[in-house]
Amino acid sequence: MQTFLFYEKIGGWCGRLVPPRDAEALARPLLDSLGNSRTAREMVTRAREFVRRRFTAQRLLSHMTHFYSPLLAKKAINVPMKGTLSGLQRT
Repeated sequence: MQTFLFYEKIGGWCGRLVPPRDAEALARPLLDSLGNSRTAREMVTRAREFVRRRFTAQRLLSHMTHFYSPLLAKKAINVPMKGTLSGLQRT
């Protein structure tokens, strides 16, 4: 359900949402984009900025650490890390 809410929040702002396996629903926004290049370029710019801010390497590392730490703890593997993404060091 969280994924659905996420997509609802950005739909229309930096992309178009269409139901799966619905060629007509897919064709409408594609034709709209071809007919209005200014709106399409604005949407691309917003999408690029959204991805640049939301999916940073540091955030990815944080999510991976959050996900894998409990799994590694179950196996009694402790690999604590400190530092930034560009300078990770084992502690």
